[in-house]
Amino acid sequence: MSRLDGTQSGKEIWALTWPQILMFLCQFAVGITDVWACGRLGANVQAAMGLVAQCQFFLMILAFAGTSGTIASISQSLGAARADKARRYAWLSVGFGFAAASGLSLAAAGFDREILKLINTPPDIAEQAAVFFQVCLWTLPGQYMLTLGGAACRAFQSVHVPLYAAVLSMVLNFLGDMAFGLGWWGMPAFGVEGVAVSSLVSVSVSALLLVMLMLRQRILTVETVPGIRWLRVGCPYFFRVALPSCGTSALWQSGYMVLFIIAAALPGAGVEALGGLTAGNRIESVLFLPAVACGMTTSVLVGNAVGRGKHYEARRIVLIMLFWSSVCMSLAGAAVLLWRTELAAFMAPDVRVCAAASCYLLYNVFSIPFSVGSIILAHAMNGAGASVYPLAAFSLSVWGVRLPLAWILGIGMDCGYAGIFISMLLSQGVQMLFLLWVFFCRDWMAYAMRRAS
Repeated sequence: MSRLDGTQSGKEIWALTWPQILMFLCQFAVGITDVWACGRLGANVQAAMGLVAQCQFFLMILAFAGTSGTIASISQSLGAARADKARRYAWLSVGFGFAAASGLSLAAAGFDREILKLINTPPDIAEQAAVFFQVCLWTLPGQYMLTLGGAACRAFQSVHVPLYAAVLSMVLNFLGDMAFGLGWWGMPAFGVEGVAVSSLVSVSVSALLLVMLMLRQRILTVETVPGIRWLRVGCPYFFRVALPSCGTSALWQSGYMVLFIIAAALPGAGVEALGGLTAGNRIESVLFLPAVACGMTTSVLVGNAVGRGKHYEARRIVLIMLFWSSVCMSLAGAAVLLWRTELAAFMAPDVRVCAAASCYLLYNVFSIPFSVGSIILAHAMNGAGASVYPLAAFSLSVWGVRLPLAWILGIGMDCGYAGIFISMLLSQGVQMLFLLWVFFCRDWMAYAMRRAS
């Protein structure tokens, strides 16, 4: 664990960031493998997988919310030199994740068909979507453990631990998709079922490895299992940060679901629009994985600095990360822009889906400075406990700008999927401007945990 004095050098920041970049690249590889394999099974399968992936992201909102509470509470506790308190928060995070995921899986298990109808699943992909959705419900406990356990490890600056779990998940998922999804190496090809079950196995095994490594690294210890008395004191701050983040995740993911519904409703172009959204989003995500890793590092370091009362240092860290991540990701986006047609063709063999994916990349690459800046600023505020501001920013940009414009441009003005992608670009600009205003004009570090608590 590197020093926690709020004066990290560039070398130390990079040491915290590069394992997280590799971890997110492994997660990206998992997503790309699934999309690529489904594309070989047919455009309908690829569209069904993309639709269900958005359902899964929505079901992950409690995990994403818990991540903010985990990093803020643990990093600030470590910054205040209270390691046992940080370990109790790690237990709280993992326990909350497992209980929440199990409850969601059981609650939704009997309503899969109704949920798919609710999100306006096109009839020609309903059968494949049902298979993906049934299996995705049982991946939730593993996904929650990986998300919240990984957040606890990052807050402890044990950034290699979630990387090991991510590598294992990537390898198992690739082998499962190729062997049992597509029938490579002489294995039986189960198609949709093979791809879905390989995700379940890879996630569950990796989650088990992560928990074992957390025990070995003493991030979780028997001596610091929180009791009822401590939970009464420790839970309020955890959930005070997590609840606004839950709202942010819910609004963001439900916004994406509505965006998919709008895309599916495009006259005569619903399937290719869904496939283009799925393929384009997965290609684009590789640009944002390093930005998310930088955001996670920013969140931890800001939490450490705020925990020690060093507010000036927290602001300095944010500005450094904001500048370098925006510049580097914009340069990478320029390369994607040049090769967007070839990348889209690789991910989507269907000509119509390929055209939609290429259009998606055209508009969304131009939004990179806004998107990356929003990621860094939102993570910084979450690290300081000010999760209410990202909630306001994402609410405004998604529900106030993106979705109304997507409907007006895509359907009302008959611009097709290009109108949807334009709305995404404009909404990212509004989001970034709002968060910059908060950073410079509001006292967002006043939301930090009291050092005496």
